[in-house]
Amino acid sequence: RATDAGDHRRRHGRCLCALHRCRCSYGGAALMDAFLNLFANVDWYEIWVATGDTLIMLSVSLGFTILLGLPLGVLMFLTSPRQLLEHKQLYATVGLIVNMLRALPFIILLIVMMPLTEIITGTSLGILGTLPPL
Repeated sequence: RATDAGDHRRRHGRCLCALHRCRCSYGGAALMDAFLNLFANVDWYEIWVATGDTLIMLSVSLGFTILLGLPLGVLMFLTSPRQLLEHKQLYATVGLIVNMLRALPFIILLIVMMPLTEIITGTSLGILGTLPPL
């Protein structure tokens, strides 16, 4: 019976109320206290500042992407084959620029992770050198 199981757990100092729905004295308040104790040493002001910094970085990168990426994307679409402003040479040039810009974050990540990559794989070159950043 569930009540007997709950009494047994209560006597031995453990409660699995969430799992077994027993009627013991360990209620949601104790569970909430245990959860809040996990965050007792958290500096919430520091978390707030870091969140603000993250949102600023996100806004700057979003603005940069809209200012540079949107015109390039529209230009690439309009100059593609069978479109309004079809132009093969301009399409190829814009495509090259877009592909280089798309690869830039991964190249930066490769460089930043070189020391860790050498620790993990023993080399930062070749196929093994690209696996940890991927």
